[in-house]
Amino acid sequence: MGNLIVGIIMIIGGLSGTMVMRGTNSPMGLAVFGVILCIAGFTQMGGSKKKKKSRGRTSRIERGGQERGRNRGRGQRRRR
Repeated sequence: MGNLIVGIIMIIGGLSGTMVMRGTNSPMGLAVFGVILCIAGFTQMGGSKKKKKSRGRTSRIERGGQERGRNRGRGQRRRR
């Protein structure tokens, strides 16, 4: 979220010409860097939503290799 806010400020400042990128004195460079920060912010937000969505069944790898029912190997029969 912070990347989005800072990126938007950099885009506005760069396109208006009131702010410049340090070391280059280029307002367009600052605007381009702001766009990159906004893209990074959107990908971070999208990644966190995907992790929250997957609440259903977990894969075998996430369970640590444990399987249920008939999918067990030959040496892993149920004990009664």
